[in-house]
Amino acid sequence: MDELEILYNFINDECDKLFKKLTTSGILPDISNLDDIEKRRSAFYFYILKNLNDASYEDTYSLFLFDNHFLKTFKNTDYKDFGIDACFISYQSRTVYFYNFKFRESLCNEQDASELRSCKDFFDKLLAKDSDDLEGQIKVTFDKLITILEQPKKWNFVLNYVTNEKKPVQSNNSIIKEFKRLYKVKVVCYSLTQLSKRLSTKPTSINCKFVLANDDVIKFSMLDNNCLVCKMRVLDMFREHSAMMKSAELILN
Repeated sequence: MDELEILYNFINDECDKLFKKLTTSGILPDISNLDDIEKRRSAFYFYILKNLNDASYEDTYSLFLFDNHFLKTFKNTDYKDFGIDACFISYQSRTVYFYNFKFRESLCNEQDASELRSCKDFFDKLLAKDSDDLEGQIKVTFDKLITILEQPKKWNFVLNYVTNEKKPVQSNNSIIKEFKRLYKVKVVCYSLTQLSKRLSTKPTSINCKFVLANDDVIKFSMLDNNCLVCKMRVLDMFREHSAMMKSAELILN
């Protein structure tokens, strides 16, 4: 298991724990018929916004998330998202962070740049100042963005494409260049490779010790090397998190 596979599993575990926290604290309604994948996918949004923008879970739920599927599930609303799943406005840095999320049920190798095309619907509306068919929180945010665009001071616009896949879209991709040319939007692709550098908590290597009685060890030499054969239960060797084990030490009693 390589480091990115470990990180993929680690994020799934973190999202499992986070979803439970969000429901027990009352931020998310506890919907009994959700399967584990849907729970992880929903928590993934909160997990990323917290790690990349330090967004509170309460504000993420009430202000920042527009994803149509998420809103249908938790708020019983059917508002169009026009390709934008979330938006975080930083007035301090004068930067608007748009989000497009893709949560994969199994580990995939590389992001698909074509997934970004759906975001063009929102940016076309923003350029045209066309708020038709916008409802709910995305309409509130859209109005804020229009006000920002009318300000004389420069703002930065970033589209974060975030997935739990191994590799990102290459920065010289034609679709990424198109967003910069048409909308003045910088596309930043976060795959597992990039997320490993930004997460506040990360999987850690585990060092362990095996304590064995002398009678459980046979010592012999082979090709001028000293060798040991140890009698040990398989379950003792492969406990939880064994995939992250970096080194082991053998102690004889």
